[in-house]
This record gives sequence, structure tokens and C-alpha cells, in this order.
Amino acid sequence: MSEALAFRGNMVASASTPDVSLQRQAPEHENAPVQLSEKRADTAACPAVLTALCGPIVPGTLHLPLLEAALDVFPELLVARLRDSWGVTMTISAEALSSTGFLKYLSGIPETSLLGHFRFGNTPSTGLVDASRELVYLFLDCVLGARGSGASAPVNPRPYTAIESSLMQLATGHVLAALNTAVRPVLEPLFSFMHWEREPRKLAESSSDGGVLVLSLEIEKQGRSGRLRLALPFAMLEPRRAQLSGVFPGEKYGTDAAWRAHLGQELTRAPVEIEAVLYEALVPLSRVRSLKPGDTLSLDLPGDAKVELRSGGARLSEGRMGRSGAMIAIEVAQLLEASGAGAKS
Repeated sequence: MSEALAFRGNMVASASTPDVSLQRQAPEHENAPVQLSEKRADTAACPAVLTALCGPIVPGTLHLPLLEAALDVFPELLVARLRDSWGVTMTISAEALSSTGFLKYLSGIPETSLLGHFRFGNTPSTGLVDASRELVYLFLDCVLGARGSGASAPVNPRPYTAIESSLMQLATGHVLAALNTAVRPVLEPLFSFMHWEREPRKLAESSSDGGVLVLSLEIEKQGRSGRLRLALPFAMLEPRRAQLSGVFPGEKYGTDAAWRAHLGQELTRAPVEIEAVLYEALVPLSRVRSLKPGDTLSLDLPGDAKVELRSGGARLSEGRMGRSGAMIAIEVAQLLEASGAGAKS
């Protein structure tokens, strides 16, 4: 044969196995033996399908409506707690809860961040809290009374001292206390701080890639800002999953338009007590005690005096008393504290 024939086979035993290309060389003469030469392809050119098959498994999304609704008020509660404790007002914004893999979460933590563990009641699973270096020094300034106006984080990163870690534990306690206040209506028991992680790399090596819910906060004060993240493992929330997966009409704490409209309709149907007051006066107690059947009380009122309508002690309107058929009625002449058109009753 005078033509060279080429054969190609892909080795798919593992992602690291190179592709092998076998080519049949043209013989010098007709009876010469056929020689096969081997060419190895670049291992970086792994097919996309093979990469997808060998890639890490991404955990599914965990949707817990009641927990998400409770966490809506968490930033406001944290702002109030830090203001009461340190006398400073910070701006805190929260991102929506996101689901990710535990190892992916760990890989996104900068080496300069402070990483700690917190527990949920007596469950074996622990959550993680990580604070950026900028936030650590912002919190430290506030704890020491600088009100967040001190210098920014050091340019040359260094390990955190024992004193800095202890002070940050106090700050983290405020964060978890605000978190407990937010979730208390829907989640028991509560969260409590455990310890700081000294070797994050070993933590990644010894942990399985389970799913976590991540809540990210951006905290700012006088031009300085930092990030704080809380990671709640799926395994930690699994015992309460059925409880937290429930849905109720007001899960958005008053921002649900449908619930607000329904509540407004129901309030308009609520019965209220109306009082028609013609005259009020202060008289001596002895005069009241001496009243007998047949006595006459003189009212210091003109003949066309108006009647005041009240409800729950609130003045609603004034009107003129008259008759409507066989019934005594009041014609509304002026609205005082209520809005809307007047009507006869």
C-alpha cells in the first residue's frame, strides 16, 4: 500500500490519561512491514464532556422560605445592636441567601480573613463565619472606642494576635446575638460561637464537599468597609428543614403586596364602636350622689348644638341630631380625624 492510513483512539480511563494518536507509516516498498508511530496529544486538550464528567459535584439549591423571611430583618437588628453596644452607626447590606459547595466556599476565603466556628444548639454540624481583614480592624477600632475612625487594615498582613482574636470574638458575639433575635420566631435552638480556626487549609483537606447556605454582609462605616459571611451547612438545617420550608402569606414582613391587600380588606370589615356625645361637664361628686328620679340636669348648650362622634377615644366627626323616620339620626357635618366623605346614619 502506498497510502498512509491513520487511526486515532481516545483513552478515557481517567481525566489525566493523554490522547494517543496512532499513524500507519507508508512502507518504503510493497513487502516492507507496516510500522506504527505513537503521538501523544497535549493533556490540556481534554474534551469538554470528559471535563464535565470528572468535575466536582455541585450541591443542589436549598430553599427555606421561613428562614429567608426571618433573615430580612437581620441587618437592621445588627445595626441597632452595634449602635447600642459601641455607640456607632454602621451601614449594613445583605445579599440573598445562596447555596454552594463547602469546599468552594472555603476556596473563596482570602488567606488574610479570620475564620471561626459556631454551633447550632447541640447538633454535631458547625457553621462557619469569616470576616475580611478590613472588617476585622474596623470592628477592633470600634471595640476599643475609636468609633470606626482609626487607620485602615495594615498593608503588610500578619497573623492575628490573641488579643485581637479575643476582641473579635466579642464582636462576633454581637453578630450571632442579632442573628438569634432574627431567627427566634422560626428556629430553635440558637447559635453560639465556638472557636477560631487556626489551620483553614487542613480544614479543607479533612472536610467533605457538602452543601452550605451562605449569607454575605457588607458593612461600612465612614468610608471603611469589609465583608462578613455566615455559612450554614445543609446538615445543620436538615432536622428543621420541614419546619423552615413552610410558607405563610406574610413571610415578607409587610412587603408582600397580596398579603397587605388581603389584610386591608379584612380590616375594613372589622366592627368598631361609635359614641355620639352631645355634652360633657364636670359636676361635684355630692351633686351626683344626690340625684333622684325626677331631677333635672341643665345642659349649657344652644338648641342647634352639634353632636360629636367618637371611636375608641378618638374624635371622628361632628353632626347635627335629627330624625330619620322613627329613628333618631345624626347628619355628619364635619370630619375631624377621619378621612372620607360624610354620610347620614
